[in-house]
Amino acid sequence: MNHYDYDVFLSYAQMDNVPIFGEDEGWITRLHRDLEALLRQKTGSVTASVWRDQLRLEAGVKWAEEITDSLRASRILVPIVSPLWNKRPYCKKELKEFNETASTAGNKTRIVPLLFECLKNEPGQLPVTDFPPSLGVINLSLCLERRTLDANYKDVVNALATTIARRIETLTDSGVFPSNTVSPTTPEVVNKIFLAHAVGKKMRDIRTEVYNELINAGYEIEDAIADDDGTAEALVSETRAIAKSCLAAVHFVGEAFGSRLESSGKDDRPIVQIQFEAIRDCPSGPLQIVWPEPSLVPEKLGNEKQKSFIRDLQNGPKIKYWHESIETFKSNLIRTLNELTSPVPPAPGKDGFVYLLFESGDHDIALRIRQCIVTMYGREVLFPKQDGNARELLKDHQQTLKASQFVFIYHAQAPDSYTDNKHRECVVAKASRGSKPLSGGVVYFGPQQSKSKDDFLSPKFRVVRNYETGFDPEDLKGLF
Repeated sequence: MNHYDYDVFLSYAQMDNVPIFGEDEGWITRLHRDLEALLRQKTGSVTASVWRDQLRLEAGVKWAEEITDSLRASRILVPIVSPLWNKRPYCKKELKEFNETASTAGNKTRIVPLLFECLKNEPGQLPVTDFPPSLGVINLSLCLERRTLDANYKDVVNALATTIARRIETLTDSGVFPSNTVSPTTPEVVNKIFLAHAVGKKMRDIRTEVYNELINAGYEIEDAIADDDGTAEALVSETRAIAKSCLAAVHFVGEAFGSRLESSGKDDRPIVQIQFEAIRDCPSGPLQIVWPEPSLVPEKLGNEKQKSFIRDLQNGPKIKYWHESIETFKSNLIRTLNELTSPVPPAPGKDGFVYLLFESGDHDIALRIRQCIVTMYGREVLFPKQDGNARELLKDHQQTLKASQFVFIYHAQAPDSYTDNKHRECVVAKASRGSKPLSGGVVYFGPQQSKSKDDFLSPKFRVVRNYETGFDPEDLKGLF
C-alpha cells in the first residue's frame, strides 16, 4: 500500500456508545468528531481523518469488506478497550487484522489504546501481553470512566490527539519510519519516557501532572504502574525490558517509603525502590531523573533502609536528583529531555557518515549510541542492512565499509571473536581499490568483561571499555 486514506481507525464496542442519561449522542460519536478536529489542529492538515464503523456488525454477521479495507488504509489503531470490547469477537478481529497489515509495513509502534471503564489490573481489561509485541503499544495510561467522563474528557482526548499527531509525524506515507539511516536533519530519536510507579494520592496526582506535561511536549510514555500482587523478580524483569528502550526514567519519591508487593517473599523492598534499582543495575539502562517530595529530608527519616535508599538516589551514577518544586522540576525535565533529543548542526568540514556495527542482542544500546552521535556531532549514522539474503547483506556491508570514513564497533553480548572479525573486515575493505580512507574508528566494549576485550589493541581505532554500565554518552566526547 502506497497511501493511507485515514490517520486513525477507532475500534470500539457498540454498546459503549449508547447514549444514556438523556444524552443526544454517544460519547464515542463525540470522541470521533473532537479527535478529528484536534488532529487537524495539531498536524496542520485539513485532511486528517478518523474512521469508525458507525453500524457495527455483531458476531455471526459476515465481516464487512469495508472494515477490512479501512483497517488496512489507517495509520494508527485506537482500540477503546473496555469490558465489552474484550467480549466482542469483531474487536479482537480488528486488532488481529491491523497487526497482520502493519507487520508487513515495518513492525512499528502504531497502537494507542484508550481504556474505558477499565482501570489497570481490573477484571475485563485487555492485558498488555495481548497486544502484538512486534508493534508495541503507546500510552497505556489514557483512561476514561463514565462517572467522571465530563471532568476528564478534554484532558484525556487532548493527550490522545497529541500522542497520535506525534506518531503521524514519524510515519511516512507507506507506514514505515524513514530509513535506518539517521541524518542531522531528520534524526530518528528515542523519545519514550519510563514513568515509574507512585505511591499515595498526592504523589499519583504529581505523576499525572508530569505525565500530561510530557505528552504535551511530544514524548511517548511507557506507563510503569506496578501490579501489587506480582513478584519482585517479575517486576525487575519487566522494568528492565521496558526501560532499556527509553530515553529516560522518571521516579517520584515521598516521605512514605511506599507499598510492597504482596508476593515479595524475602524481598521486602517497596515497589519504587525495586524499579529504581532494576534500572540502575542494568547496563543498558537509561538516565534516571528523580523528583523527591520537597518536605523529604533524609536526616529526619526514622527508617534506616529508607535513608540508605535516598542516599543512593542522590549519589548514584546516571541519576539526576532534583529537590525542587514540581513546577521547576517539570520545566527542568522538559529542558533536559529536549537537550538529549535535539541534534546539533554538523561541524564545518566534518563530513562523512558513521558506520555502527553491533550484534542483534545489543540493538537497544546501539539505538542510544546512534542518537548520541547525531545529537553531539550532527553526523549521519548507518546500521548494517538487515533485509536480504546472505550474499546481498555481505556485499552491502563490504560496500558500506569501503564508503565509510568513520567506523564504530560496539561489542557487549556478541561472542569474543566479534571485534577481531569486524576489525579485520574493516582493514580488508580499506585496503581495497576505491575505498575512502578511514578518518576515525572506535571500538566500544560493554559487559561482560573478558580477556579478549581487555587485550584488544588497534593503531587506527580508539578503544573504550565500560563494563559497568555498558554505555555512557560522556565516553563519546572528543571521538569525532
